Amino acid sequence: MTRNPVSRTPTWIGAISIVIASLIFIGWLLGSHELAGLMLNRAPVKPNSAFALIFTGAALIFLNRAHAEENLRFYTAGKVAALLAAAIGAIVLVEYLIGAGTALDTIFIPDGMLIRPAVRDVRMSRLAAFALTLLGAGLAFGRTSNRKHLWIGDIAFSITAGLTLIGLLSFAYGALPIGGLGHAMQVPIPAVMLSFLIALGGILLRPDSRLVRPFISAGAGGKLIAQMLPFVIIVPFALGSLHITQMLSPENASMQAALSSAITAIVFALVIWKSADELNKLDARKNELDRERAALAIRAEREEELSLLNERYRYVAKATNDAVWDLDVASNKLVWNESVHSLFGYGPDEVGSDLTWWEDRVHPEDRARVVDTFHRAVSDGSEIWHSSYRFRNADDSWSSVVDRGYIIRDPEGRARRAIGAMSDRTTQIALEETLRHSQKMDAVGQLSAGVAHDFNNVLALISISADFLLQKIGPDEEHHGEVTEIKKAADRGSRLTKQLLAFTRQQLLSAVPLNLNTALDEMVGMLHRLLSERVELVVDREPNLRLIKVDGGQMEQITLNLVLNARDSMPDGGVVRIETANVSGSVPCLTGVVSGDFVTLTVSDTGTGIPRDVLNRIFDPFFTTKEIGQGTGLGLATVLGIVKQSGGDICVDSGVGSGSRFTVYFPAYDAEQSQESADSPVSGEAVMVGGETILVVEDDDALRSAVERILVRAGYKVLTASNGAEGLEVGGAHPGRIALVLTDARMPVMGGAELVRRIREERIDTRVLVMSGYTDEIEAGMVEGGAIPFIGKPFDNEALLGKVRSVIQA
Repeated sequence: MTRNPVSRTPTWIGAISIVIASLIFIGWLLGSHELAGLMLNRAPVKPNSAFALIFTGAALIFLNRAHAEENLRFYTAGKVAALLAAAIGAIVLVEYLIGAGTALDTIFIPDGMLIRPAVRDVRMSRLAAFALTLLGAGLAFGRTSNRKHLWIGDIAFSITAGLTLIGLLSFAYGALPIGGLGHAMQVPIPAVMLSFLIALGGILLRPDSRLVRPFISAGAGGKLIAQMLPFVIIVPFALGSLHITQMLSPENASMQAALSSAITAIVFALVIWKSADELNKLDARKNELDRERAALAIRAEREEELSLLNERYRYVAKATNDAVWDLDVASNKLVWNESVHSLFGYGPDEVGSDLTWWEDRVHPEDRARVVDTFHRAVSDGSEIWHSSYRFRNADDSWSSVVDRGYIIRDPEGRARRAIGAMSDRTTQIALEETLRHSQKMDAVGQLSAGVAHDFNNVLALISISADFLLQKIGPDEEHHGEVTEIKKAADRGSRLTKQLLAFTRQQLLSAVPLNLNTALDEMVGMLHRLLSERVELVVDREPNLRLIKVDGGQMEQITLNLVLNARDSMPDGGVVRIETANVSGSVPCLTGVVSGDFVTLTVSDTGTGIPRDVLNRIFDPFFTTKEIGQGTGLGLATVLGIVKQSGGDICVDSGVGSGSRFTVYFPAYDAEQSQESADSPVSGEAVMVGGETILVVEDDDALRSAVERILVRAGYKVLTASNGAEGLEVGGAHPGRIALVLTDARMPVMGGAELVRRIREERIDTRVLVMSGYTDEIEAGMVEGGAIPFIGKPFDNEALLGKVRSVIQA
């Protein structure tokens, strides 16, 4: 433990007391007046006084060690030594009270040293005995480990110090000891000095006592005492040692008193002046500290404001997720905030500290424009700069950013600093592009739907009319071939209409449970014929493949389009691989992450691959990289439309020179969870036979007439109407049962949906069959009774009669 000088003082005082008292005691033992009187030519300290002073000195040392180490043994030793000293003083006081001496007074004194009667010659004075008793008691009871008893020591040591200080001043001023109070009260100067020192040591034993704290305080009081105490103590002794008042004759007592008073006044004046000077210094220092404290408070307030601003800046930067930059124009030093790491993927050691680092990462096609506008804004006095460009990420991909900066200038208008923020707009631009693409697809879909409705009516009429002609013209007749080509052209037009509706997801699908492996087995032969000899076809089938629910014909179209695209990407030959698999979990696809159980169809090739800038457009309708006349641009758009309409999704993985891989995800189908209803089988002979009444509602006059002819020739009784309202009127006027209402979905005045609802309310036993070309019309015909049977336009005679018969017999 580190101890300060004050804590070591009692030990030194104790040691000095032991040494001096021991020399005096040895002088008595040896019968040496000089050694006993310490060569002072004055009355020596009595042997019992020296003996007691040795004990008090030892007590000081033991107790000071005990306080430092908190050692109980030292406390006990110090207390015993103090009690012995107090006992010696107390015995002497008792002797004075009873008027008798004890053997203790002469036990250590040789006979040669006894000049006067023994008891009186060697006995200490009453004052010495009283002082030693106080010192011993104060050390024994007032300087123990118990803080509650500190006051005992404070009182004892204060009284002793006061008495001994009077004795010292008496010697200093040449008076008899204690003002000539008599032999019994006289105390030799060594005893006075040692008693004063021991009292001082006892006081300093406990710096935490109330008596000592002001003297050693680090505050203003402690500093004042430290400045004044030496002056107060030294000046009186110095004046006394000069014996100024003794220079006057004894008869001039009034002059001695006046001179003493003047000296005392001077001393007090000096003390007051010194105290005032020190207080002024303390006040000045206090004022200086107050100013420093006020300045520190202002500085702390500004630092807090700055800290709040910095904190606000950091939080705003995080909230906006912008890469904030700060450019020192003179030094070209550029500093970024931490968002540059999270936005663009650069590590702390990868971000440069100058403007060149930023310039090098601007896209080469944008660099000249962006860098030129920035430097021009700095040099021409502008305050604001902004630009949009592409910025290179750490993985060498590109982010679309919007950069804005504010240029700070000095009073002369020179650019000194530029601060700005770079916002990553890649996701927003992608969303905007997706929105534009969706709007474009909606527009194309609406156009396709409108065209399909009218075009399907035309194709249906052409196909029906061709069937009528073929029934009348034999195979060997002159115009049979031309009519057959008309029929084929109508079929090709029908397929084109279906493609237009497929990519807009409005095609009518007949979804049935399907095993993809079985469907591929039926297609392998056709696929081999479509591929050239330089292209190898490999089919990998997953055993125990789960079922899917799709339109079988459309599934064939999906596979065919993907395989043909793979073939076209390998003009020099290669491998086309078709794979099926069961997949479960989350899958990232074109429209986001899809989760669940899937059956996948994967078509991959070893061809040229698809460039990155083309990959995002391959599913756009009418987009093609093939030469004019070699592709319509509807193949992949049709695939995506069918897949999405079937509840699935598609993923593409491709790169230039590494081939392409298209994976189609279809939701797995559990046949046990759904009971499929199938149309009742109808024999070929039954298709042509019918006698029921059918109400045909169609707004196209030519198509309505053609449908009527087909049904009449098949034996049905036919009622016709051009719209839903007319259909209700005709049906209401018919007195007999109407077996079937065959209606178009979209018509003026009243559409098919309202007609179906009214028919079901008025004629519960009447069946309904809707003619439609795309799903929007069918959805408009959904009523509370459930899904409505439909037949897709265009259709031929046999398909129409078969569907009519199956609905009537259902």
